[in-house]
Amino acid sequence: MARASRPETPALPLPGVLIAGLALKSCEKTGCEVAMRRTVIVLAAAAAVAIVIGCNSFRQLEGKKLVKAEYYPKKRKMLVIPFKDQIYDYFESPEGRDIADYVGYFLRVNNLPDVRTERNLVKGAKAVYDQNVEEKGELEGWKALAELYNCELVLVGQIEKTDFGGDRDTNVAHGQITLSAQLYDIKNGGNIVWQKKNMEVQYPEGWENEMVADMDMNRQKLRTQVLKRGGEVLAECFFDHVVSLLK
Repeated sequence: MARASRPETPALPLPGVLIAGLALKSCEKTGCEVAMRRTVIVLAAAAAVAIVIGCNSFRQLEGKKLVKAEYYPKKRKMLVIPFKDQIYDYFESPEGRDIADYVGYFLRVNNLPDVRTERNLVKGAKAVYDQNVEEKGELEGWKALAELYNCELVLVGQIEKTDFGGDRDTNVAHGQITLSAQLYDIKNGGNIVWQKKNMEVQYPEGWENEMVADMDMNRQKLRTQVLKRGGEVLAECFFDHVVSLLK
C-alpha cells in the first residue's frame, strides 16, 4: 500500500520561520503531538504577519509627525464668519469669504460636520450683525448670529497680509498669507477659548529653500492655492493631523 504523502508546510516569512523553529524545538523536548506542532506553525505565521504589518506601519510614519489639535470643538456647531482684511470689513472681503469657506470645507471633511460658512448664511446676516454691533458692541453681533443659526461656537478672523505675486523675473510660483483668528464660545458667555495671531502660511511650503517653478501658474491660480492652504492650516488647529517633516 502506498504511503500517504504528508501535507506540505506553508512557507513562512523570516520572522515566522524563527518563531516556528524555536517553538518546534520546545515541542520536541516536551513531546508535543503532530496536531500541536501544526498549531504552533499557524500561531507563528500569525505572529509573523503582525510583525510585518507593524514594520510597514512604522515605515509609513517615517518622516511624519502627528500633531494634536489646539482646540477640540467636538460635535458642537460652529459658525465661521467671513474674515475681514486691511481694507474690507467682515462679510465684505473677497479673500475673507474664500478663507471662511475653505476653513469650513476642511473642518467638514475631517469629521466636524456641523459647520456653517458664508455660503450657508442668508443675505440678512450682515444686517443682523451690524445692528447689534452698533447698539451693543462686536461680541453681541456674534451672539446674535450664533442664536440666529443655532451655533455654539463662532470663529472670527482677519487677513493681516497677502502676497499672490510670485516672482515675475524667475517665473517662480510662490505666495503667502498671514492670518489671525479667535474662537468664541457663545454658550459660555462669549469667552475666547482659542486664538491665533499672525499665523503665516506659504505656498508652496519651504519655497525659499527649494523654489518651485511653474510657468503655467498665473496669479489667479496662485491666489486660489494660497487661500486654500491658508484655510486648511487654520482648520487643522481643530483636529489631529499628520504633517511631513521632510521639507
